[in-house]
Amino acid sequence: MEARSGVWWVDRGPDKRVAGTLTRSGDVWQLNLVGRLPVDSSRPDGLSLVPPTTIYGTCLGRRYTLRHAYLRQSSGPSRRFDVPQDDLDRADDQYSQLWEGYSLILGESFPESTRYKAATFEISGLSKWWPITYPDPQEDRRALSEVHAISQCEDGWVVKIGVSGTEASDAYSHTISKWATILVERDAGFTLPELEDELMMPLRALISIVTHERAECFNLQLQPASDSYDPTFPIEVDPGVWNREDIRPYGQVTFTPDQVDVQSLVSNWISLARRNIVPVSAAEPSDSRASLQEQVVECVNAAETLHRTLHGEPEGFPFAEKVWEALKNAGGLNRRDREKVRSAVRFVEFPLKNRLEDLASDLGSDFCDWYLQGNTENWALVSSAVRNALSHGYRTSHGIEHDVPSLVGIVKITRSIIALRLLVAAGLPTGAALVDVIKNDRSYLTLMRQSVADWNSLASRIQPT
Repeated sequence: MEARSGVWWVDRGPDKRVAGTLTRSGDVWQLNLVGRLPVDSSRPDGLSLVPPTTIYGTCLGRRYTLRHAYLRQSSGPSRRFDVPQDDLDRADDQYSQLWEGYSLILGESFPESTRYKAATFEISGLSKWWPITYPDPQEDRRALSEVHAISQCEDGWVVKIGVSGTEASDAYSHTISKWATILVERDAGFTLPELEDELMMPLRALISIVTHERAECFNLQLQPASDSYDPTFPIEVDPGVWNREDIRPYGQVTFTPDQVDVQSLVSNWISLARRNIVPVSAAEPSDSRASLQEQVVECVNAAETLHRTLHGEPEGFPFAEKVWEALKNAGGLNRRDREKVRSAVRFVEFPLKNRLEDLASDLGSDFCDWYLQGNTENWALVSSAVRNALSHGYRTSHGIEHDVPSLVGIVKITRSIIALRLLVAAGLPTGAALVDVIKNDRSYLTLMRQSVADWNSLASRIQPT
């Protein structure tokens, strides 16, 4: 990606501008400065944990905003130097700083509080899921813009999913290019962080889950709400990071938009994902290099979190209340100690195993008989026992927490249950109808036919008959 050289400054010292070059390295933007920007740090070298900084710049006549920037390296003259010190020389060219930022805006100097009224963006994998039709080549059509679904979401958001495209003709060819795109609007306006957290994250996660591939948002363009900005001027976020031509438009998906009420599903999903960030993150395909043990703890914890969100806490704990009353008459324990005992008994009265069973049962008995081969109870028992052993450091006689195939089975099956439970909460059917929706998805068929974890055998090792 082409380097950009210019001058840079921050809100803390807008009059001090230093020269620097912006480049792209891996997943971050790197800004190499000749000089120093004011840093909110008490250390003389500026290296300490501080809030992210917004840096503004101009390069070749264009304005830039580097968001979420952190100071990674700072250097200056040592005690031994050859350049004479001159009190009259105010240049700051004997110092350098290296900043790393995680988002770049091209087109203006925008603080995080800037409000926008509309945005368009694409998601890698969206064109695999969204239907794209091509016009009759005999038709004389110049406008390639199709809106297929409009979802009214909470807080005044309007999400339009459709198809955009271009046509190009010359003496020898006529080319049509089309791709799925998303338009977001909100009368009250929105900040970029609000757009990222409330709309882009949920939609990216949805596409990732239904395509079984890691998805990324790209080609984000913003329309400022203020009339002081030219609405025709392109405001781009992270330009050039993703290339549409490098994304394969074909691939398997769990279901297609024509199988569901897609407008309702998108709206429900956005609300659901906002309230279930941890389960949604666990359900997404990931390139994480965490150990299997870490993944087991993560995904089973996420399943427990999802159950609490969807079901809440049980209304009554009869045995815990019985113990509470008995402790009142037993003496020897103050109220705080009795509360601890009651809390521990409540935990045992409705354990993790029951939560996992509920989560899977919400998908319907016909589905559980097909997908888990009727072993819902044993899967829940094994997954909960292994999670508890790993989380709390229990020593077990069964040793399943060290058995690699069993851990793989727990991770894969539990993540898929989380994903399907989220999709069902958003609008997919349950039971036999859910089987009909996903039975052609090879990813779920592979898990349905898995042989890495024999839940009956593993359960008998935990609770011998």
